[in-house]
Amino acid sequence: MNLNRIGKFAALAFGVWAMWVAYEWRNTFREITSAQVTGAPHLMGERSTTLASLGAPLQLPTRLPPEGQKVAIPVVDPMPNLEVPSNLAVTSNEAAEKYLAEKRREWGVREYHELRAQTYESPLGTKVKYSAFQDGLPIIGSEITLDVTKDTKDVSVADNSYVPLKKVNTQAKTLSYDMILEKNPSGYKMDLTVATGVSKVLYVPPGSDEPELSYVMAVKENGTGPTESLVFRASDGMVLGRQTPRSEF
Repeated sequence: MNLNRIGKFAALAFGVWAMWVAYEWRNTFREITSAQVTGAPHLMGERSTTLASLGAPLQLPTRLPPEGQKVAIPVVDPMPNLEVPSNLAVTSNEAAEKYLAEKRREWGVREYHELRAQTYESPLGTKVKYSAFQDGLPIIGSEITLDVTKDTKDVSVADNSYVPLKKVNTQAKTLSYDMILEKNPSGYKMDLTVATGVSKVLYVPPGSDEPELSYVMAVKENGTGPTESLVFRASDGMVLGRQTPRSEF
């Protein structure tokens, strides 16, 4: 009788133990399956896993919620917004161009005039000199020079001899420079030792606002005097003036 009771009690205890083992295995299998589907490492027991591959920690739940219950999982942006500074440094030429663009209307810069820049660096800053051209010909004496500080924050006018001159017909008929020298009564001869040679330019006679098509030539009077840089009007060979080399500053 006692043996029969002991056998029944043992069978009951074994059944309870078997049910508990089956329940635990079922929960473990559900956790492993869920982790494999989402691509996360296996979740075992009370351990939690941190994913750092997305750029920030992501804590995964240690226990699965009951079936049917929705869980919000935080999403981390792997590419956060980066602030771009608005005060990017500009070059001396860019600072000068910006200043010139703001002053073009005030100075009356004509649309048919091209302003070509030359830059001169110094320990104190930069000078940007603009020379005026029309149809590729330089306008003698028409220049704008700007001073730009070393940090490019300040721009000022060092010199401004630009004048809003009338447009010239640069295709008008002219004499050749050798014909001009032949016709000139002073007997000017080209100084072949001077590298500048002959330049076709637009020259503004004193008191005029209309440039003349001209030649600048390095010549000697009667071929023996000192070398001079003279400006000859291209239409008739008349001497309009002397061209003095101008310093850069």
